Amino acid sequence: MAFDNFTVNVVSFNEEGGVDWTQSRPSVALTITPNAGYAINVADFSPINPLPNYVDSVTFSQSGANIECVILYTSPSVMPDNDVLIALCINGSASEIIYSVSGNILNQTPSPNCNISNFIPSTYTGQGNFNSTNTILSFSVTADAGYFFPEQPTLILSVGSISNYAISKTNVLDGSGNITETNFVVQYTFPNFSATGNNLTLSACAAEIYSPSIEIQSYTMDLANVIVSGETRPITIYGITGAAWNLEVIESVNNTVIGDFDGTIDSSGLVTESIIFPASSVDVVYTFTLTGDLASSFCTTSPYTPCATGQPSVWQIHQYTTQDVSFNLTSTFSSITVGAADIKSFSALGTPGVTAYSVSAEKPGSSQNFVFDTIPTNLDWSNQNGDFPITEQAVQAPLTIDVNNSSDPKTLVISLNTNIANVGIQSLSSVLNLDNFLLAYTELSLCYALTEDGLCCGTPESRTVFAEGDVANLAGVTGDLYTDTSFQTKAPDGYYSDHSGIDCSVAPVTEVGVTGWADYSAFYTSGILNNRFYAFGDYMAYSTTTTSVSLNIVTASTATYSFEIFAAASNLSADFLTVLPESPAVLVLSSGPVSGDNKVNVPFLQEFPNQSYTVVITSTSTILFDKITWEYRNPNGSAGLNLGDWDYILANYTHN
Repeated sequence: MAFDNFTVNVVSFNEEGGVDWTQSRPSVALTITPNAGYAINVADFSPINPLPNYVDSVTFSQSGANIECVILYTSPSVMPDNDVLIALCINGSASEIIYSVSGNILNQTPSPNCNISNFIPSTYTGQGNFNSTNTILSFSVTADAGYFFPEQPTLILSVGSISNYAISKTNVLDGSGNITETNFVVQYTFPNFSATGNNLTLSACAAEIYSPSIEIQSYTMDLANVIVSGETRPITIYGITGAAWNLEVIESVNNTVIGDFDGTIDSSGLVTESIIFPASSVDVVYTFTLTGDLASSFCTTSPYTPCATGQPSVWQIHQYTTQDVSFNLTSTFSSITVGAADIKSFSALGTPGVTAYSVSAEKPGSSQNFVFDTIPTNLDWSNQNGDFPITEQAVQAPLTIDVNNSSDPKTLVISLNTNIANVGIQSLSSVLNLDNFLLAYTELSLCYALTEDGLCCGTPESRTVFAEGDVANLAGVTGDLYTDTSFQTKAPDGYYSDHSGIDCSVAPVTEVGVTGWADYSAFYTSGILNNRFYAFGDYMAYSTTTTSVSLNIVTASTATYSFEIFAAASNLSADFLTVLPESPAVLVLSSGPVSGDNKVNVPFLQEFPNQSYTVVITSTSTILFDKITWEYRNPNGSAGLNLGDWDYILANYTHN
């Protein structure tokens, strides 16, 4: 049952009619409970007389915040046949409780005062009844003169029940909208208990009010190279309200102004203009000149290079045409036809990265196969890793080499990837020289005879031989002939020709008067080669039945010449050694219009491995040699001379 700010419970029980209920229940206790926020005291409570029927006495006692009311029944109290309601009247009242709250104000400013001019309390307290809301704290934070709060001051509850607190703030602004003061009001709704140890945390720090000079402070723009097709770029200029500026843009080809802008910075603190760069087929330099109320931070001493601090007021942007990066093959071999270069174009100063290329070559189906003596690597391409302004590229390993020698024409394809790190402003061509890697030989089908007369007049046999290098015919051979492509076995000595119907009459060869050891022919021919007279070769045809050995020099005119005959022998037979000390072994003959002694016996070699001999033929005019032959004779006319014992014979001449 509710009363004024307190309640009393109701007690009821059942009893049979005609029974004295005091025998089993002589009394009953009621509990008086105060409402929330209120208190009751036993001294304030008493029964109102007269007491109702069945009640003998009423007593009150304090039980904590409650009061116990004990009603003693009159004995006997016989239960009638109907219900009995005992209503007790009492005097009593409840009083409101005053609650409190207290706490600390924690100042989180980074410095002791942080340019705050007023006193900030460090504690707070408050009182109130249950469920009442009271203002427990009110204070302000004020910036020093000439200062403002760039960040909104804040006051937050760090310890306590946020549901009981309500924190509000109001700002005071100056004429520029800066916060110069913030007022805080803290209200508290009291629960039915007192609270201590609550904390409020304050964050507030003032900064000096910025009052800059009226000037252009900076600009932002993409300074990368302009694409060759042209583009539009924005430039944003920053400054203080009222600062004047002008921007002029001039292109280098025709010295034409492509942009002329000016204005005054408004309250936004910036202005943006669009620069239109036209397409170009040539390299262009665009020069930007910014003038006006420029800040002192702008650099003017080195307009085309970065400033030590600040930005240049004069700067340039380049527009480069596209640059070609190409790959190709090269070869001096007559049978090889190199394909077209693989050319790709890139924007200057770009970074394309890994790029694929493919190059090719071909040769007739009847020619030598493409055979690599050495496999090229990525490092064998020319013009890699160049420095600016050349493109920096590096061929990556491995190369893919595809050879088809079964087709006509035979084909060679090399595929590669190159990492183009930086495209320069000049084109770049990389080449691989096939001559350095292909096994070069030429297969020749030649007529062959043991003697020159046999080649000219007889029926020569056919020989297939191989020459080093890629040559068109026998005339292009500068070294030996071989019977295998590995160049291990030399072709037999003799006479060779790559055409039929050979004319045996040899045209005279004019002596050019060059001194030096003669080149020697592997096949016993003679003539002028590399400005040197040559005769005979590695081995000479020899018959063991021959009894004479002589050198016949047939001349077309007269002159004075010195001839040195050089011979060396190895693996000599015992029979040959026995005849060494005997009579002269070589007879040198000359014919034609010559004067002097034209027959000279030259002693045979007395020492090994080598010795030189000189024959002098005197004439009054130039000798034109058209033929030279060697004959052999046995020194004693009986013992046989084995040609296979001869290693080589060379001739040297000196024009006197």
